[in-house]
Amino acid sequence: MPATPPHQDKAFSHTPHIIGMIFTFGAWSGIWIWRWTFHKLDRNREAIFEVAQQLDALDARRRD
Repeated sequence: MPATPPHQDKAFSHTPHIIGMIFTFGAWSGIWIWRWTFHKLDRNREAIFEVAQQLDALDARRRD
């Protein structure tokens, strides 16, 4: 399966999430943890993409 290219992250402010956790007595924290998990998965995908690019470059250099 080919690696998918990374995307650019938007600026992220934690303040609304902290306020949401305070006003909802922590109910917001589950959503925050869910989002953080997917953010980390995306970072892993980006790292795999970069390694795949480096391997492709090495393979192309080896073939020349």
